[in-house]
Amino acid sequence: MSNYDSYAYEGNKKYVFVSYSHKDEAEVLEIIEKLTKNGLRVWYDNGINPGSNWPEVIAGHLNNCEVFLSFISKNAVNSHNCRREINYAILKKKSVITVFLEETPLSPGMEMQLSSTQFIDKTKLADEEFFEKILSDSKIKKCIGNPKKDIKLNKFYIPEPKTQAGNLSDGKDFYFFENITFHLIRQSTGEKIRIKPEGFNIGRKSQFCDYAVTDNKTLSRLHATLKIRNGKCIIYDNNSLNGVHINGKLIPPNTETEIIPHDEIRLGSEKFILVADKEETIHN
Repeated sequence: MSNYDSYAYEGNKKYVFVSYSHKDEAEVLEIIEKLTKNGLRVWYDNGINPGSNWPEVIAGHLNNCEVFLSFISKNAVNSHNCRREINYAILKKKSVITVFLEETPLSPGMEMQLSSTQFIDKTKLADEEFFEKILSDSKIKKCIGNPKKDIKLNKFYIPEPKTQAGNLSDGKDFYFFENITFHLIRQSTGEKIRIKPEGFNIGRKSQFCDYAVTDNKTLSRLHATLKIRNGKCIIYDNNSLNGVHINGKLIPPNTETEIIPHDEIRLGSEKFILVADKEETIHN
């Protein structure tokens, strides 16, 4: 068996897509191995061959899966790739099961996205109870075939593409292969604000901005600009007085920074959550 061989499922039957941070690989692959031994058809990224187009392969398998099984940890919530997978699964209306590997604080955006999904807290369950809870799920049962008691998963993987805020590559991210629109959810009012792809200015003065927060003096007149480029949403701090914070971290002014769904954007003291929707679901 080569380093890239695995038991990731390939076929026409229903299967489970597993999303996880590679920093949690040892724990997650042990779980996948036990699930596979019980007959669960599982696809995870050890099924990607060297030289493959990573985003295309991920998107294709996620789009065709029956169940999206997401392993949440501090590593996972800080991974752009994990968060993109979660967002795409929700956009595609997949059955989502969220497994907490450890106690993990969620950003408001991620908490909002996952609030309607099924949660399993592994930290509070014995191993036998944990696996029984997964395998007894009605959607999971559709993905169970013949047990494979003698398998042993290969613990090697292909490193995932690195994607960090502020690193704007030319390639499109996998969940933007179809028309997607971005919105900001204003936390103080619940208002949903559509971001114009060609450029969207936000600040305190309506004469300068596409959206004005006139009742909050912590915002500058033209605080920030958002744009959609190559399927990515980026934000630019127009040298504002109180800065732009992404998930609590101050970004440098006059520098394009990538933001993704679930991110919390704070302009002065005003908070927004970035969300994405399918184009066809938007009605003007």
